[in-house]
Parts: sequence; C-alpha cells; structure tokens
Amino acid sequence: MADQLDSWDAESAELHAPLLSQYEVASALTRRRVAGDLSPEDAAEALAIIDGLGVAFDPAPDNARAVEIAVELKRHSAYDAAYLALAERLGAELWTLDGPLARNAGSRHRVVLID
Repeated sequence: MADQLDSWDAESAELHAPLLSQYEVASALTRRRVAGDLSPEDAAEALAIIDGLGVAFDPAPDNARAVEIAVELKRHSAYDAAYLALAERLGAELWTLDGPLARNAGSRHRVVLID
C-alpha cells in the first residue's frame, strides 16, 4: 500500500473519495480505540497520514446513480455504491482495500483490490 501511495505521489495523481469516506475512517478508528487496539497517538497519526494524502473529498455524490448501482449489484446498502458512482463519474478506477467491495463490483466497474 505504501508503495502505491508513493507512486501516486510521484505522479502527482489526483485522489478522490466521497465525503462519506471521512466518516467511515472515523468510525473504523473509533471501533479500534474503543476495543483498546489503537492508542490515541496512533489514531492521531493515522488521521494525519490521511490528511497528508491530499484527497479531494466529493461532498455531492450522485445519490440517484448510487442507488441504481446498489440495485444492479443487488446490495441493500448504497455505501459501496457511492464510491463506485464517484469513480464512474470521474471515469476513474476505484482502488480499494475492501475485498467485498471489489468482489461485489464484479466486471461492471473498474475496481482494483489493493493487497
């Protein structure tokens, strides 16, 4: 993962994510903190690293398209579909660490699973 981020940085690649992703990161860090698996310092460091990536957070997702994608994929949630709708709108690949998201997208969307 670090190598890929370094590569994107060297290429001055534009990174985009739905605003939703900020809440998902906060939720994941909160779960780890409550479980005692993550120190306050490590959580702060994780947030600083994420802030340093220069990700453009898209505040206005195409909710109608996200709903359609969720229905196409027979999902009961539009969370993953928000990422797919943004990638589709930008004409970009979606890179993810989320195996189920990559599998659920199938061949309908360009998704790269980061190992």
